[in-house]
Amino acid sequence: MHINEDLEFWGIDKNLMDACCALTHYPEFELSQKESNRDKMSRMSEAKQAKEEYFGETWMGKTRSFLWNLTEYPEKNLFARVTINIDFALSCATKFINVMFLCTNPLSKYTGVFPNMKLA
Repeated sequence: MHINEDLEFWGIDKNLMDACCALTHYPEFELSQKESNRDKMSRMSEAKQAKEEYFGETWMGKTRSFLWNLTEYPEKNLFARVTINIDFALSCATKFINVMFLCTNPLSKYTGVFPNMKLA
């Protein structure tokens, strides 16, 4: 980007460069153009996303914005991370309890077969 700006500032046509300079700088021209296009697309995408996620300045809009950020971007919110960890712990506990019931349920069929066996 700097080379283009320098050439434009001094009024030098980039087609007038010697072959050695052109071979060195043309890839930089193309790279800077691609980078510029990527930056422009990124800014447009961010602006579109910000416009879509703007719910207003009212109490309801702020609440919607908080809930949206909580569910859509949990990595940015401490409350969301804590909620995810609690949800994960409860899910693991529920699975453990289910497995325990599945393991102990068949034993109830054999209580008459083994008279000395007592289930807690």
